[in-house]
Order: sequence, then structure tokens, then C-alpha cells
Amino acid sequence: MVMMDFSRQYQSLTELRDRGTPSDETKSRFRKMDLAAAVKRLEMVYQTALLQTTVLEEQYILFYKAINLCEVVKRREDIQFDGVANIRTTEILRDSIEALERLTRELKQRPQVHVREVQPVIVERKPTFEDEIAQEEFGNYITPFQLVRFVEECRKVVLVIDFRRDHFPNIEYEDHNLIKVLPLDSELIVQGLIFSHLFHHLRLQHRHTLNSISNYGLVVLMGDELSDPECTPFSPNSKCKLLLDALTVYNTVAKLRMRPLLLQGGFQAWERCYPVYVERSGRRDHYHDFGSMDDFMAQVESARKQLIRKVEYPRLVDYPMTPDMQNRSPVVRNVPIRIEGPRAPLQPPAYNNIHGNHSDLSPVSRPKGYQADQRSSNYGFDKKIPEQGGARVDTSCIQPHQSISAQRPGQFRPPTPDRSTKQKIQDPVLLENLKKIADWAYETIDTNTPESNVPPGCTGLQNMGNTCFMNATLQALFNTPKLQKFFSRSKFLDHINGTGSENKGIMTAVFSALMDHIWSGRFAFIRPECFFQCFARVCPTLTDRQQHDAQEFLTLLLGAIHEDTNMVPHEKQIDQNYNGVDIPKSWRDYEKKAKQNSNSPIRDIFYMVTASQLQCTQCFTSSLKFEELNQIMLELPSGSECHINGCLEEHFKDTFLEGNNPWNCPTCNQPRRAKRSSKLWSLPPVIIINLKRFAMNQEGRFEKKAIDVNFDLNTLDLSQFLHPDAQKQNAEYRLYAVTNHDGTLDSGHYTAFIHNRPLNTWLKFDDEHCKEAEISEIQTNKAYILYYTNC
Repeated sequence: MVMMDFSRQYQSLTELRDRGTPSDETKSRFRKMDLAAAVKRLEMVYQTALLQTTVLEEQYILFYKAINLCEVVKRREDIQFDGVANIRTTEILRDSIEALERLTRELKQRPQVHVREVQPVIVERKPTFEDEIAQEEFGNYITPFQLVRFVEECRKVVLVIDFRRDHFPNIEYEDHNLIKVLPLDSELIVQGLIFSHLFHHLRLQHRHTLNSISNYGLVVLMGDELSDPECTPFSPNSKCKLLLDALTVYNTVAKLRMRPLLLQGGFQAWERCYPVYVERSGRRDHYHDFGSMDDFMAQVESARKQLIRKVEYPRLVDYPMTPDMQNRSPVVRNVPIRIEGPRAPLQPPAYNNIHGNHSDLSPVSRPKGYQADQRSSNYGFDKKIPEQGGARVDTSCIQPHQSISAQRPGQFRPPTPDRSTKQKIQDPVLLENLKKIADWAYETIDTNTPESNVPPGCTGLQNMGNTCFMNATLQALFNTPKLQKFFSRSKFLDHINGTGSENKGIMTAVFSALMDHIWSGRFAFIRPECFFQCFARVCPTLTDRQQHDAQEFLTLLLGAIHEDTNMVPHEKQIDQNYNGVDIPKSWRDYEKKAKQNSNSPIRDIFYMVTASQLQCTQCFTSSLKFEELNQIMLELPSGSECHINGCLEEHFKDTFLEGNNPWNCPTCNQPRRAKRSSKLWSLPPVIIINLKRFAMNQEGRFEKKAIDVNFDLNTLDLSQFLHPDAQKQNAEYRLYAVTNHDGTLDSGHYTAFIHNRPLNTWLKFDDEHCKEAEISEIQTNKAYILYYTNC
């Protein structure tokens, strides 16, 4: 006779213990992390076990896990020097053992079901919780308990997009690799938002996370609207609805595994359910060991503080000037490029009259016929003067139904200047300091590297500790046609914007210094430590000398240089209310707006434009959006071999929005099945194709697809993927660089194949090593990023 266990899911206590045993990776992390952080994580596991009272099996697993982690912490050598941590760990261990003994008795006392031991019974696969969530009947919301259940049972990574106005405190789950949080500025969510615009307006360090959204098992949205019971998240103008549409309906870049869900009750509900899984300390500073780069970084910091631009305010109106005014020097302000911290309180305004005499602003005169005792009887005003925003507002001087104009009678209002064609500010202080930084970077490498005559472009990059992802990407960019035209020490200053980006142009200055060294032919290899340390300020998470993704580094670097050289100070969302009837006319309107919104060498070289169109299958109403992309992200099929043309056909094929993800047709005024098409509209000189080799499998783990992707070295014809209404353009590209990845996701190595134009030869770069490559070596199943050019 076979004894069936108490649980439908677990067959024995042994299976529960196996489930509660931490992985070797988790144990290793607990040994290496700071002791206080380890005890905090341990506390989280213990408190979660106490809260889990509905399912005894899950509570058993958590207490068993807490016991194992207590033993790991107790074996640490540093715990004997921290009495508080030692005592708390002992308490958790004691209480967890007592709870586990109690749960063991309760589980064993459950009635068991007896079945006859006959021939084996074939049990059909029971639907998992992931299957349940994927069903339309599940709804559009997920509770905090369901979210944790999904993570624990399905073992798949969840991305929480936090679009609250204030991102702190925030979710901090026990395992950061299972629940990741992407902070999103709520002001970016506006009418007409599409996925590509959302990507370009994110902070640099978060763009790769959004671009990899298809790798996550589940996407959950968390905003202020979800914590307010009076808000309707699915109303047409709500932040939730606009963000949902941007991620699904207007997203042709990355296909989600399943529809995004809303966190029911928002962050407040999460905090009530899991108070131990809340991060309250705010942003953490990242520190880097500069080592031998202390002198260089000190010079960079000194120059950074001097990056001040002078703004001379122009005269907007031509009015007669007195002799005193003609002799007056223009008003000049020293304006920091970026103001950090709270602003100083505003002072009462003071004005100079036309003769130059100082006079305070005169108070507003009271209306005729006004009497103090009439305020309550005639005008209905309370005698008490209310306070608004800390300022006293005298309502007694305001009459009902009277419009108040800021313009005095007879006063001429100056015209509003057109800032769409704002010229670049050539600030000599800014340019001088950036020139110093570029020269310092060049001289730092020059004085610390032995010279060796090599052909131009054959200089390798030394590996500084798991920096092969950076080296392979830089070699591809150094050999990108037209890029050298803009970025060298003698040329990059002509393209730095005058308002100063977040990086203040420093990233571009050091990149240009490296470009000069690579093409100087004076070094067999160089050590790009100065570039590495400057990039640490752009994205600290990629400069911890651990293994990272080359595509993520490429995205961040191109974004940083684009911001340094974008001649438009502040990019804005472009309104696209196009109906798809006259697409060329819509394109002319969009192109005009786009140039006023973004203008940099990076955009001119790398950015392509696609035309994405939605069409209702009932009334045939259309909606058209133009999207700017600097990479094509190609999904790879299962199997052993494919061709890049087949992957492109799959990428640009028409799809349908239906089921639980329809299109809200503006004419039908209800959700409708819609056809979505996306075609290339404008082609750039350089196209980057990312072969998405890293994807999540059915078990929720990332694995690498080692499929052979066949691609032509000489010709890639993209004409078949152009929109039929697009202008005729050069659509034939040739390969000039390949980034290769050898190994697995956790342990691998990057190399690069580069076509050297002056030598007309293919080269293989393996960090500091450079050698000539055979044509037969280039096309392998290690190819990860392909670089094509049509010039």
C-alpha cells in the first residue's frame, strides 16, 4: 500500500527540506556580504516565515531555510566581534528550530489518503501558477502575496516598474536576482508615449533593463494611482493606462512574455504585507578603487568643478536707450551647468526703473469704491487672510468675476523668442577644461605605456579584470566609419553642447583621447584605466570588475556620448497624432520636430527610424508612429542553424493585437482586434544588430542559445524591409565588426573581429592581443553583435 502525502504539491518532508535548502550561490553570498547585511537578510527570511500562516508547507520551507542560513552566518569569523549580530542570529536559530518542530508535528497529524498499489497512474500535468496568471480570467491585478508566490514557485525573474513620484522607500526582496525594480520618472508618462521614446528618456543606467524587458518572466507596474482607491487606473488619461499601452500596443522593440499586471494596492499594500522586504535607506553611493589613477581623477574632479558657463541675457525689445543705459555693461551671470540640492528661497523682487534708480515693486492698488467693512457683506470674503504655499495672499484686493492681467496698461509685452533653433553656446571655460581632460587622459596613457610601432588601428586594450566586454565594444566603435571624423582631441570640442550634459562632456573627452591613441600606431596595446574610471560615473554597476554584458555597455556609452553632443538642451516628447493616411506628409512633420528635439553625431550615424502602424480590422482606422532606434534586437529561433534574413523577416512581420491585449480603436470607441506593422523608414550610415543569445528558459533561468546564425560579410540588403512609401535610399550594407561571446552567461569571454579599412584586412582583437583573421573564422555561433555600414 502506498501512502499519499498530506500535500498535493509535496510528497514528503524530505522534499520540503530540499526546497528549503539554500543554493550554494546563496550561501556564498551570505559569507561574502557585510555581516550587518547578512543578518538583515536573515531577519527578512525569518519575518516572512512568521507571516506565512495560510500554507503550512511554505512556512516549513521558510523556517528550514532560516535555520540553514543561521548556520552559515554563525560560521563567519567576524561574528564573534559583533555581539548584537551574534545574539540576534542565535535567537532566530532557536525560534526557527522550535517552529520547525511544531510544524513537523502538525503536518504528520494530517489525515493521509490510502490508495491501492496497482499499476502506475499517469497523472496529467497540473496547471502551474504561471499558467493561471497567463489566463485572461486572472484579471489585470496581482497582490503582493501572489507576486512572491510567483517568484518562489516559478523561479522566474520579475521586473517591477516603479513610476511613483517618490521612489523611496522601495521594494527590496531577499533575492535581488528574482525581483528587480526599475525606477521610472512619472513625468515621462504623457499622452502619445511609445516604447522607444520611453527608452531614450530614461536615465542611462536603466535603459538596458527596459530594453531587455522580454527576458523577464513577469512585468508588474507600481504607481501612486494604485494606492489611491478613488483613482481609475484604466481610464484613458491615467498613468497606468498610458504606460501599459507604451509597453504593449506601441512596442515593436521587445515583446513581453505575458501582459503586464498592476500591483494591487501599490507600494502601500506591499509594505503592509512584507515590511521586511522594504529598502528605506535610499540611494547608495558606489565607491571605486582608483588605484594608480588618483592623480588623473583628481584633475578631472578639479576641472569638473570649473565647468561653469556664462550666459549673457539678450535684449528682447528695441526701445530708446538713455545715455546712462548705453554705457551700462551687459548683465552676466555665472550659471552652474547643473544645480544639485535644494534651491535657495526666493527673495522679494526688486526692479530698476528706466533711469537706473532702485525701487521696490509697488503694491497692487485696491479697486475703486472699496471699503474695508464691505469685505464680508458685499464680496463674501472672510476677514482672515489665508496662507497658500507659505505666502500670505491678500484676497481683499480681488474682486469677483474680474480677470487680472500681469501687463500694465500701455505697457508693451516683448515677443516670445523661438528657442527651437537655439544656437550652440561656445563657452571658452567649458571648452578649455574639457580640452585639459582630453590631454590629461592622453598623456596619462602616453607616459605609462611602452611604445611599439604597429599599423594604425592595430592597438589592443589591456584587460583590467573582467573588462573584455568593454574592450571588444570599444574596438568596434573605434573602427566605425565617420565616428573618427567627430571624436578626436582636435575635433570633439566642436560638437560638445553648450548647456552641459549630466556627464559635462567628460565621457566624450576621454573617449576621443582613446581614439587618437588607437590610430596613432605607437602602441601595441594600451591600458584604458582613465576611460574605465570616468565611465564609472555613468554606470557604477558595470565597473565593479565583474562579468557584464557588452550590449548593455554599448547602449550606455552611445547614450552618454549622445547626451554630451546633443545640441538640443532638453529633449521632449514628440506629439504624433498621425492617422497613417498621408505617411510622407506625416514624416515631414515628424522630421522637423525631431531635429528640434535631438541633434547629435551619434543620432546621425547610428539612429534608424521605423514606421509603426496600427489598423482596426473592423473600421480600418489607422494610427501611425515613428520610432528612432540605434539597434535591431533580433530574437533567435530554436534549432541548430538559421539565417539572418529569416530573423529579420520574423522581426518585421505583421502581428495582431487581440485577446487580452487589444487596441482601443478611437473610431469604434472600444477594444478591437488590430493589425500592427513595423517597417524601416529611414536608414542610418551604421546599423547595429544584436543577436539575442541570452534568454529565459522554461525553468526561469537564463541560458545561451548557441545556434549558428549565417550572415553575409559583403552584402546585407534591407530594401525588402523598407516601408513602401519610404524614399529611395541606400539599403545595401557590409559587415565591418563582430562582437563575439564565448562561454556561458556567468562565465564567458568577449573578443572582436574588426575590418581595418586602411589595411583592408580582418583583424581579431582579444583584449591586448591583435592578429590577422581569416574570413572563415568570422562567422561562428559565438557572434553576438553585428556592425554594418553602407558607406
